[in-house]
Amino acid sequence: MRCVCAVLAALPLALLGQETNPTQSNVQPQQNGPTPIFRVQVVSRSIQAVSYRNRSGWTKIDFQGTTLAPQAKGTADVNSRLGHMEIKLDVKNLAAPSSFGSEFLTYVLWAITPDGHAANLGEVVVDSNGNFKGDVTTELQSFGLIVTAEPYFAVRQPSDVVVMENIIRQDTVGKYEFVDAKYELLPRGQYMYQVPESQQHPVVMNSNKKSPLELYEAMNAVQIARYARADQYAGDTFQNAATLLNQAQDYEVRKQWNPAIMTAKEATQKAEDARIISLRRQQQLALDQERQDAAARQAAAQQQAAQAQQQAAEEARQKQLAEEQAKLEAQERAAAEHAKQEADAARAQATEEAQKAQQAAAEADRLRQQAEAEKNQLR
Repeated sequence: MRCVCAVLAALPLALLGQETNPTQSNVQPQQNGPTPIFRVQVVSRSIQAVSYRNRSGWTKIDFQGTTLAPQAKGTADVNSRLGHMEIKLDVKNLAAPSSFGSEFLTYVLWAITPDGHAANLGEVVVDSNGNFKGDVTTELQSFGLIVTAEPYFAVRQPSDVVVMENIIRQDTVGKYEFVDAKYELLPRGQYMYQVPESQQHPVVMNSNKKSPLELYEAMNAVQIARYARADQYAGDTFQNAATLLNQAQDYEVRKQWNPAIMTAKEATQKAEDARIISLRRQQQLALDQERQDAAARQAAAQQQAAQAQQQAAEEARQKQLAEEQAKLEAQERAAAEHAKQEADAARAQATEEAQKAQQAAAEADRLRQQAEAEKNQLR
């Protein structure tokens, strides 16, 4: 059993969460900016998880093949020790992982916690008869166990190619606390990230060549990291992985098998790191772009609102000025009309007074003439 605990311990804490499985093909990019956001679709599944917290000594659980590998079977002996659990796994009649797709080169044993977290416990490498025996440890106290087909051992979240899962034995019923743990699997695919088919080059194991499995896994991991554009977004880490792969291949040519295997494992781990870093950086760039776009939209909206407010204020000012002007003009018209009325009244009065004066003069002249006439008669 190959344990990846050292890999996880060496990684930044930000990378320790469940990450996209490289066999995931249902990754839908959102093309809102220059960099897509990968939105992962997952499949839910349930498994019985056992709490070994208060146990001491060995206990046994069974393994059975799923509908993908109905002929597979096995057992796991679990021992609760101080601070960790020891697991002895025995698998039989498990077909080669490549039977589920060319991208699958190995199997991985996973511990599934009651809250659905999946922990990679190590690699399950079956022999030509489909058998495997190995030991692994974990600090988890409550978990269920599954085996999945994977492109390499260093993956961080299980694919949906679940070939085996633990089964609680009759003789353990009533001795343990059982919970139905729901966990997420990533659908199988061609481990592509929007890569054109013409650029896809699956790693195919050559049965006539005695190359170690670890070398094929490293080749697969580096290629998958490249598909995830790790050469662009995680250049240093990806280049480190590619260099380690070249070194492993050089050791293989010189038939230095142990250094070849160790270096290939390191290349696989570095390639997975590069893949995760690349996806995270692409996601971060896309989120940053989205934030910038949102900020730009908000600024544009605020500017439009300010312009609208300014325009409304100007229109209100112009309306007020127009109303004041209209009021002033109305007042001026009223004043002019009043002045005209007064002038007309004055003219009418003057005409009336002139007429009265003329009448008075005429009356005076008449009286004078009458007086003269009377005077003449008296003579």
